Amino acid sequence: MLDSLSVECDIVIIAMGDCGSCTSYVIHDAVELEKRGTPSISICSHEFAALGKVEAQALGMANLPMVVVPHPIGGIDRKEVARKADDAFEDMIEALSLPQGKSSERATQQS
Repeated sequence: MLDSLSVECDIVIIAMGDCGSCTSYVIHDAVELEKRGTPSISICSHEFAALGKVEAQALGMANLPMVVVPHPIGGIDRKEVARKADDAFEDMIEALSLPQGKSSERATQQS
């Protein structure tokens, strides 16, 4: 699937790092896409952002782009999900606008 995404997509937004195992898979997939040359953004909640950063570093990509949103992401009302997405939109655009290799500057923290 990652090979297909890498060929068919210009960018990939991967969500949602809202628990331990989900965060691990989000980060793993993002690293694999970045290695294939496909820019990606990982969306993680603030409760799991530290885990995401450790995972990215362990996978050899400490500066992996990540947008951090308030926890929780899952199990909340659709209107709240939409609000969080709207709040994170500019951060995602900014993160995708920077060249690869500058991703530490792309990581943001939502309040």
